[in-house]
Amino acid sequence: MPYSFLLSVPGRRTGEMRSVPVNLLQRNGKLFLVATRGNTQWARNARASRKIFLIRGSLRMEFFVQLIPDSEKPAVLQSYLDRFKWMAWRFFPVSAGSPAAMFEPVAARYPVFELIRIPAEIIPESSQFKE
Repeated sequence: MPYSFLLSVPGRRTGEMRSVPVNLLQRNGKLFLVATRGNTQWARNARASRKIFLIRGSLRMEFFVQLIPDSEKPAVLQSYLDRFKWMAWRFFPVSAGSPAAMFEPVAARYPVFELIRIPAEIIPESSQFKE
């Protein structure tokens, strides 16, 4: 699966779709979305709606998001920084290649979501993404 997508999420106040480019981390058979800049607007919107859309070209997928507890974040943050150090290094006070324990003191700063795919056949027609 490619890692770069356009994330679309309904705004928590207006309901209008908001979009931002993101990188997905695949780890241990699961997909994760990391808010590298902290508790951003898209992270707040995703937390409020509990559903997001990922778009890449003509591919559109809908996911439920599940916020990961702080105790589980260090290993995911470590993997994310190691995978995307060329882009993410400036947002973390920990260096790429550091052990997961180094991420424990800062884990609460970064929302991390596990993505759970919603199969297209069970998405009601009214909730499908429209451009």
